[in-house]
Amino acid sequence: MRVGVFVYDFPHFKSQQGIYNLVVNGIKPAVVFAQEKKELKITRSAVKVAPSWLAVNHPSHITKALGLRYYVADHDSEYVEKIIETLRLDLGVVLGARILKKHTIDAFKIGVLNMHPGIIPVNRGLDNIKWAVLDGIKQGVTGHLIDDRVDMGAVIDIRIVPVHYNDSLMDIHLRVQDIEQLMMIDIVKAYSEGAVRTIPVASKGKYHKACTPEEEALLLSQFDYYKQNYDDMK
Repeated sequence: MRVGVFVYDFPHFKSQQGIYNLVVNGIKPAVVFAQEKKELKITRSAVKVAPSWLAVNHPSHITKALGLRYYVADHDSEYVEKIIETLRLDLGVVLGARILKKHTIDAFKIGVLNMHPGIIPVNRGLDNIKWAVLDGIKQGVTGHLIDDRVDMGAVIDIRIVPVHYNDSLMDIHLRVQDIEQLMMIDIVKAYSEGAVRTIPVASKGKYHKACTPEEEALLLSQFDYYKQNYDDMK
């Protein structure tokens, strides 16, 4: 099976770990598509979830060391679409990308796999870990084939993320990242073996924007209660 990977063209943890983990597990991407940095006009949350710094290499250095094709281009360009078709790629994997357009998705034989840090469709959009706390629902990771809607598409797997009484938001974030990587490997291997079933998602569920300062204050006030009652949540 021929896999194409979408990453960011700058040091980015998920891009780095995803490339490493694919290759270590015997899945050598046929090509890596790198998107240059874009400035986004979105509200930035004040309460931190991710660490400020991790030891991250530039994906171009990683791919060179691993002998992988690396192209810097807009992910939704005709240039990328032509490469997908020329290499006859079966599956795309999102490790770093903005919203992909339908013509890019449809260029793959199977589609494009994304690991979303929330349960689809009830926790779509931004700040998924925070919104799970605010909405009183489980933390989770969803593996799905994307479509032209945000954080939607046929679901392949959903995994619940454990939460412990002494966790910080950062602990949960790092655990979510680990489960995303494990899920990615399992799904790509399952596709190579022809053993994947998908579940269509009919409901639009709930799309979230970034948390406001008022919502973050509420989050912090109920975080301990959330952790203490996590095992009883749906």
